[in-house]
Amino acid sequence: MSAQPQAILGIDIAKQTFQVALFYHEKFKHKAFENNSKGFDSHLSYVNPK
Repeated sequence: MSAQPQAILGIDIAKQTFQVALFYHEKFKHKAFENNSKGFDSHLSYVNPK
């Protein structure tokens, strides 16, 4: 018997943006971010909300 993953995260990096697809608790979310430090900070808040 194999363990099921708790979350699956896919990231596509482009020159000006990067896109994130998150499958978590049987729900799918997708969002695009700027490819800079502000975008990375937004991404961290997106995948790890407080």
